[in-house]
Amino acid sequence: MSAGDAGAPVEDAAPATDVVVRFSGEVCCERRAGALPLVLIGAIDHGQSAHLAFASRVPTDLPQRLDAATVQRVGPDRYRLESGTRQWLLSASAIFLHLDAGKAFFRAIPPRRASLARRLLWHALVLLAASAPGRRWLEHRSTL
Repeated sequence: MSAGDAGAPVEDAAPATDVVVRFSGEVCCERRAGALPLVLIGAIDHGQSAHLAFASRVPTDLPQRLDAATVQRVGPDRYRLESGTRQWLLSASAIFLHLDAGKAFFRAIPPRRASLARRLLWHALVLLAASAPGRRWLEHRSTL
């Protein structure tokens, strides 16, 4: 059987030409209904979260969790998913990679400091809650 035949063993596939994503640690394999039935969710460099969705049929022997998985493009619309000693060949018309930029964004742009009025208000509220009469007043206010 050649690499172009349907159902070809992974060993016959063309050599990997392009690493799409390399997950570190545990990878969750979600099966979904719709146009993107397979989504791999895991961490990549420096703990950044990544979601890789495939417009592909889900292999029946694909477990729900993988460890340190790598996805490589092996040809037009063909991808190899490797984890440990196991591999799966996926034929996908499209893939979508979403990288969570939240951590990098908030590292670059620190949060705004709370105003003096807001800090004084919270300080007064904590002092109020620390006293017995203050707790009674707060309890009374919460029942209104």
